[in-house]
Amino acid sequence: MPESDEDKPTGLTAIPANGEPISTQKDGEPDNDELFKQFAESKLYKQNTRRALYASSGSRLTGYNKIIYDSLKPRLKQVAEGKATSTVFEVSLSELGLETTECTASQLGVSAVVVNNKVTDAAFLAMFNRLKISLEDLHNALLADLAFELYWYDKTVESAISLSRPSIGARHYSISGWKAYYGGPITVRFTVAEAYSAGQYVTDTTKITRVNTAVSTANSIVNTVKNKTDYDKLVYYRTKICDFVSYDHAAAGGAVPYGDPWQLISVFDGDSSTNVVCEGYSKAFKYLCDLSSFNTDISCILASGDVPGGGHMWNIVKMGDGKNYMVDVTNCDLGTVGYPDQLFLVGCSEGSVTKGYVFKTSYSSTRYIYDFETLESFDSKDLTISTRSYLAGLTVGDDFGNGVSWQLKSGVMTISGSGTMPDYSDYTKTPWYDYRNFIQKIVIADGVTAVGNNAFTTCQSVTSISLPNSLTRIGNYAFASNGIKSISIPGSVKAIGEYAFSSCVLLTSVTLLNGLEIIGDGAFSYTPLTSIIFPSSVTDIGSSAFLSVKNLASVTFLGEISSIGERAFKGTGITSVVIPESVKNLGAGSFENCTKLTSLLIDNDLYNKSGSAAFPGCPLSTITFYD
Repeated sequence: MPESDEDKPTGLTAIPANGEPISTQKDGEPDNDELFKQFAESKLYKQNTRRALYASSGSRLTGYNKIIYDSLKPRLKQVAEGKATSTVFEVSLSELGLETTECTASQLGVSAVVVNNKVTDAAFLAMFNRLKISLEDLHNALLADLAFELYWYDKTVESAISLSRPSIGARHYSISGWKAYYGGPITVRFTVAEAYSAGQYVTDTTKITRVNTAVSTANSIVNTVKNKTDYDKLVYYRTKICDFVSYDHAAAGGAVPYGDPWQLISVFDGDSSTNVVCEGYSKAFKYLCDLSSFNTDISCILASGDVPGGGHMWNIVKMGDGKNYMVDVTNCDLGTVGYPDQLFLVGCSEGSVTKGYVFKTSYSSTRYIYDFETLESFDSKDLTISTRSYLAGLTVGDDFGNGVSWQLKSGVMTISGSGTMPDYSDYTKTPWYDYRNFIQKIVIADGVTAVGNNAFTTCQSVTSISLPNSLTRIGNYAFASNGIKSISIPGSVKAIGEYAFSSCVLLTSVTLLNGLEIIGDGAFSYTPLTSIIFPSSVTDIGSSAFLSVKNLASVTFLGEISSIGERAFKGTGITSVVIPESVKNLGAGSFENCTKLTSLLIDNDLYNKSGSAAFPGCPLSTITFYD
């Protein structure tokens, strides 16, 4: 082509419409254009709260966001490993794969690129809109996928991360005229936390010692259980995290600036003085999972949101069965509502992704509600919790040494043999304590004569209990805080122990067969029973036996009952009651605060003796005495 036909730069340049000068810099040179810097910073996601919103994933990014993510990720890892110190990263225009970095007015769809030696607003915006970048999405994805590697990143300051776009200028060509162009790379800056800083955007590699200790400790934990089952690995991770740290109440209360208590490095650094809050617990658990080679397809994500106490972070683990289970390591630590494993790999039948899930322990009922960022960052299927707690598929069992044995297989706990189960001073002493969340059905086989004290307390996944005709005694707290909805007590049972079915919060139906004599103190307290029929064989109802059974509207006595204990029906919904003439003892407050109780049939002498103490707070309008 003749030289005169070449489209050459004429040497003329133009500045943006805002009056800021644009340099004709080469690719790779820093871009200091203040206009774009301020614009980018105005779009930043400002993390100035302590709620963790690390719920994105690089695999979900698209377009330029994904290209920048892929460029930054390995370089951020190098900083974490001490192989690089600068936290200012450039992504060149060639990396972005732009087909052209210069555009004419017609290519941009505008009337002119330059007017009065200034880049027009229309050309400026058209060039700007060609690069669709969301720093918020990029930021969240990096925080989610590099939770450990970003230990040095300062989340306490405004604009802790900033992105500068390429400058926009214009060059004049001899043939095509004015062309708008991009000058320089995209630059992303991460502010370094003071503890790891040798400058605002420079890390101090001497701090890597603490990191290396944490990495070594975490890898040692994973290697210790590399030959164990997937379930045993997860149990071990939970246990070790809770062994290493305690909850930092001062940090959670606002007395400590955002920093170490929120970092998973504080879990593994070997420093007993560093404790953590929920973010540290959950990130540590995810990190161990990320390091692991599982035998099945297991994945762990971070979820954030709200519980009654405020902002919270926990994990969702997809197990090999393809279902998601909730893990809250924070509340599995000593002194918490879920200690030691009541909120570990648990399912939930109450709630939804949009309304939150209600998880029950022996101490509380807590709704976990996902925040907006979690809902936006994950598909609904990733946040949907299984309706049942995880069952490891294990088979375990042993003999009690007295002709009776136990076996847990595929969720069914079977007690078999001839004789009695042992009593336990505490439910944590039972041999199946570590497996109780896997028990879905309890079968007491024929030949067994007694269920021991505390035998199945807090087995909340239990939905079915089968009792044999050989059974004569149900021990104290035997089935307290179970998940059953109904139970039939065979006539062979003579006594139901104290608090045997207390706090079974789904129990709406109880059938008592003739033969039962004694109902222990608190036996069915704090349950949602609606009615109860006492067979003719029952003689004694213990104190607080049906305390606060608010839905209990109907009570029927068929036989010669002799004693109703103190507070036996206190706070129930009974509307009328017939007290048998056989009753000799009516305990104080036995029907106290039954606010719907208006009708009473009772022996005159018994009423004169105990009536004023037995029925306080009852709106009795009709009291009838036997002839």
